Amino acid sequence: MLAPDTSCVSTPKSIQKKQLLTSRCSRLMKTISETDWAVSAYQQSNNYITTLKRQIAGEESKVKGLALIVSSEYADHEKYRDSTMRRLAFKIRGKKEQFQEIATREEREWLDAVQMELRTKKGLGQLKRNLVEAEKTNAE
Repeated sequence: MLAPDTSCVSTPKSIQKKQLLTSRCSRLMKTISETDWAVSAYQQSNNYITTLKRQIAGEESKVKGLALIVSSEYADHEKYRDSTMRRLAFKIRGKKEQFQEIATREEREWLDAVQMELRTKKGLGQLKRNLVEAEKTNAE
């Protein structure tokens, strides 16, 4: 006669152990599924911060270049605004309107450069605020 195979028979203790392991496994799987996105979100956040830093560096260099343009345009504007000799020379030649056009154009170019510089500084400020916020979020 053959002996009964007891390897497949479950005892109350083994059933309880299997239920405990199943429960634990389910909790672990749930935790994994809930945090599965964390690594990619962290990488995405780091990429965003790197991109913001590059943009800030570019905008800062743009602001420096615009500051040079503003000072150059202001010098041109000032040259026509304050030059009585130039004004007189144009007036003597009968080209008073031409002088006025040049003086107006120089002033407009200077003001346009100032406006562009201010717009760029405003954008730079926004980028810096975004960077601070992104770093704060990333730290959490």
